[in-house]
Amino acid sequence: MNHKTTTYLLALLAGAGAAAISFYAPLFPYGVDSAGYIDQARSFLDRGVFEVHPYNRWGAGVDPQPAKLFPPGYPILIVIGSLLFQLPVEVIAPFLSLAALFVLPWIIVVAFRRALGLWPAFWIALLVGLTPSVVKYGYVAFSDLPSLVWVIFVVHRLLVADNRPISWFYLGLLSGFAYLMRNANLGLLLVISIYISWQFVIESETRRETLKNGLVWAAGNVLILAPWLIRNLLVFGKLQPYSMAPSSVSLGENIHDYLKSQSETLSTLGPLDAFLADHIAGAVLLLILFALSLQQVIRTWGRWQDIEQKAFLLSVVYIAFGVAITIAARTTYEWGEHIIARYAIPYSCFIFVALTIVLKNTTFKINTRYVGLAAASALLVLRFYQLPSLYHPSSYKQGVLKMARQIEADPKRMCDYSKGRVVISNEAFVYRILCGYRKH
Repeated sequence: MNHKTTTYLLALLAGAGAAAISFYAPLFPYGVDSAGYIDQARSFLDRGVFEVHPYNRWGAGVDPQPAKLFPPGYPILIVIGSLLFQLPVEVIAPFLSLAALFVLPWIIVVAFRRALGLWPAFWIALLVGLTPSVVKYGYVAFSDLPSLVWVIFVVHRLLVADNRPISWFYLGLLSGFAYLMRNANLGLLLVISIYISWQFVIESETRRETLKNGLVWAAGNVLILAPWLIRNLLVFGKLQPYSMAPSSVSLGENIHDYLKSQSETLSTLGPLDAFLADHIAGAVLLLILFALSLQQVIRTWGRWQDIEQKAFLLSVVYIAFGVAITIAARTTYEWGEHIIARYAIPYSCFIFVALTIVLKNTTFKINTRYVGLAAASALLVLRFYQLPSLYHPSSYKQGVLKMARQIEADPKRMCDYSKGRVVISNEAFVYRILCGYRKH
């Protein structure tokens, strides 16, 4: 067995461990967003359309409405899983996230081993796959982890793409579906567009091939996205109908919340996360680290390998666009909650990748191998220290789980009795998912 195979197996073993921790955690495997995804999957199986059911008291008795907030990528995966395994969509949905958590460390190694080396990629895979906030959502019916795995796979295909049109068409299909999984993955399309433009500018001898590849990639995206965009135009009169009430959270608050949440996915050390986000000294420290990293990039860029330059560029631009989209969306629309670690999960892997490439090529007189190993080991220990907290959920989550168990224990009384009546609950999504209402 060679080193690559051994590393892949270890990555899968780490994913299996993370998945097991998530599966057995005493948490209800659904959230408010899950109801929307499951509604869409049910309506597609029933009527061939993507619709959701209003669930506030003004929506009681109202027919299902076309979905405008959640794109159909994740519901499509739920439908495929339901048809393949002949199981209800609400059963399949959280297992898609669990499967994504299982393969997450492996796909990170596959995607970045050429740019980083096998063992640095493996350490990043461990740190990302065993992040408590990642494990927490590993058995929850959200699109977050399936989307993350999909995005990393798209980046992998981009890094290994050759000049054959079929490679770029396939890449276009994958990136187009990534956008159908999460609106925030618009950042991925922008990143690939910039990547192709960058290649067109700096590699003058291959501009013809680059232009051809870019057009073929765009065609693949159009094939996937055009039906959904045309549907939006016909139903809502606009290509992107996403809209919510104006946000009550300021830009400054969202930046603060994002910094704290992203730090939580990187360090998992609460006092450090609070220090970086809440104190001027923390902000100064981040600026110093950013300046040092930028200085090292500028100083050493010319000696980087081509694959390192590509991986770094993709990671940094993806982080920049993704963070900007997240903060802008939260500042524009009222989401009902502040930015939490869940919304920073997509970027922690790429932050680790970018920092590893900088450290790998640094001019500082340090033993980068031992420094990197010590830092990764410390972060991994912190993760193992924090993971048991998943088995001590908050009182709110305990209450949701208790309600769900009551419904599952006596569905006839809890669900059938409610049909034709207006059910008022602080956790309406639990009834929507477990009772499978078609109409109120």
